[in-house]
Parts: sequence; C-alpha cells; structure tokens
Amino acid sequence: LACVAALFVLALARAGAAQERTEFVSPAECFTVTFPGQPTVTETTWVSQYGVTLPARLYSGTSGQSRYSVLAVDYNPV
Repeated sequence: LACVAALFVLALARAGAAQERTEFVSPAECFTVTFPGQPTVTETTWVSQYGVTLPARLYSGTSGQSRYSVLAVDYNPV
C-alpha cells in the first residue's frame, strides 16, 4: 500500500483525567501515534488548496476534557 503524502496532526491538550495510553499503528497511512485508548476512525474527505477533493481518515480520541486527532489525507489520486 502506498503511504499517505500528507498527515495532519491536531492535538488539543488540557490537564485531564489520567488514562492509559495505547500505541496505534496504521500501516496503510504509514504512521504510529499514542492515543488515550483505541482511536475512533471516521472516513471523510479533504479539499486541497487546488480544490481537489481527496479521501481521508480521521483518527480521534478523548481523555477527560482533552481531544486528540490525526487526519490522514491520501494525495495519491492527484
């Protein structure tokens, strides 16, 4: 499988309840990240700066009031 050309990482962290961290590996997108538990995976799309709609996956998790997310965008179609 081809690796994702772009990977956007967003982490909004605040002091929250302690929770066990889980290392999550995505061979399809070629990344490893530590999440508070198993992330929720949502199929979505991303519009590039040139107006091209690309397939993407949003990996997200929460811990107390903190939110963590990784957006993996597949630029292979362009």
